[in-house]
Formats: sequence, C-alpha cells, structure tokens
Amino acid sequence: MVSHDAGRFGAQLLALHMVRALREALGFEVTTILLGDGPLRSEFEALGPVIDFGQPSWREKASPEVLQRRKATLHRLAADGYRHAICN
Repeated sequence: MVSHDAGRFGAQLLALHMVRALREALGFEVTTILLGDGPLRSEFEALGPVIDFGQPSWREKASPEVLQRRKATLHRLAADGYRHAICN
C-alpha cells in the first residue's frame, strides 16, 4: 500500500482499512509506504512493516541520493516477492 501520508482523513483511512482487510480477512502480508507522517502511522505499523518515504516531502524535489535509496528499497521489495502495489 502506498499512501501520501498518515493523516486522519478520508483517503488515508481508506488505505488503513484496506491494509487491515487484506491482512486480517485475507491473510496477506502488507507493507505500507508512507510519503508523509501523521497520526495513523502507528496503526499502519501495527498491521505490518512501514517504509518512510516522507523526507523530503513528496511536494519537494528529492535529491539524486534520496531517489537512489528509494529505488534500492523498491528493488528489495521486488526481490522479496512483492509484485503489486495499491497506490492511494
């Protein structure tokens, strides 16, 4: 799951509920990538691993180093068998 942040608003609550349903009802392991922080972060963490892509903000241009680290993280997820993403 990719969410633009962990604020307590509609889209983020929908993402949290989808993670909960995928994990609890269907037995999937779900990793969440957050593009920003917020009060729902601990709830996402309770349901599975959370990767923080929040710095710099998605509203700002990331340096080549940050982009390289993010790319490496995504490659690691792919190597671990992740094949799909739900982006919110």
